[in-house]
Amino acid sequence: MKKLLSVLLTFSAVITFISCFGPQPVSQDSSDAVKDKLHMVDSVLKTAPASHIESWEIGRLTDNGFQEGNEQHSVIIYLSKLSTATDTISYLEFNYCEAPDVNQDKRATKFVMFDELPAIYAAIDDIKQHYGTYTDHFEYYNYLTASSLSLSLTRFINEDIWEIRLGSIELSREALDQYKRLLNQAESQLKYQ
Repeated sequence: MKKLLSVLLTFSAVITFISCFGPQPVSQDSSDAVKDKLHMVDSVLKTAPASHIESWEIGRLTDNGFQEGNEQHSVIIYLSKLSTATDTISYLEFNYCEAPDVNQDKRATKFVMFDELPAIYAAIDDIKQHYGTYTDHFEYYNYLTASSLSLSLTRFINEDIWEIRLGSIELSREALDQYKRLLNQAESQLKYQ
């Protein structure tokens, strides 16, 4: 019983530490609103009798290392606007293409709502802060959007290597700044659409 109590107290302290010092999560109400918007986009794309989508390419982030032949894996970020007879919603679209000319099946799309950007900016800043700091153990930081777009930082055990990933692609530390600039650019462009 004492061991169980000790484990529970330790777990509680870790959760308290994370909630006090980690990037602040999106509130439950805000998270539900984001999920509702994602559901609307998905529903309209699958079932609306009439809809109109406009997309503007914001930019591309390329994989820090992996290539297949001459094709470097990448993600292209688009600002998209979806309109129906009753609603209009703007969002970001992340189109992953691991090897665009080699394997057309290696594609994935994630949608990100503009409400999620403050949490993404906080995650980018948190990863930049922790990247390269000394540790003698394995560490993994992971941040997920409502559509499961992952931004992660891994420090492998017994290696002085830090790896940053945006979904399936590996980013350099410098690419985090580019990622933030692209998101800022999308926010700015949204005002003119």
